[in-house]
Amino acid sequence: MSETLITNAVTIVIALFAGIVALHQVKLNIVSDARIKWIESLRDTLSQYCTELDKYSLAKANYFDERKVKSGEDLENALSKFYHPYTETANEVLRLQSKLMLYLNSKDQNHKQIEDLLRQNSIILHDLSDCHVEKIRRNIEQIIRLGKEIFRLEWRKSKRMFKI
Repeated sequence: MSETLITNAVTIVIALFAGIVALHQVKLNIVSDARIKWIESLRDTLSQYCTELDKYSLAKANYFDERKVKSGEDLENALSKFYHPYTETANEVLRLQSKLMLYLNSKDQNHKQIEDLLRQNSIILHDLSDCHVEKIRRNIEQIIRLGKEIFRLEWRKSKRMFKI
């Protein structure tokens, strides 16, 4: 009787241990999947934002150039040609900026720096005195550099999750 009791107790303890390990693994898989989706979404949105911001800066530069050199009916024709792409890309940049702000964690230093660059770009976006092409390009380069650092750190965190 005592051997059967010991055998059953050992079996139950092993089953409980296996269940706890399985639950832990399921939790890690769920967290890992969520992290991968977040990283992919952040990467895609950062990429789209940088592309649209560059397109915006070119559209704004074209619009400003046409405004400087033309007048009268030529100016109206040129502005109608360049104004729509300028406003369309500006709206898309603002949409993507809002989306990025929701992905970022203000408590993390790299995320905070990207948020600051997004705010700077928003101010530049609404500045009608200059097109700031070089400043926008520098900001894009910084955003890409910071994004790479975020992705590197997140990859390290993901690798550490599965160490046993």
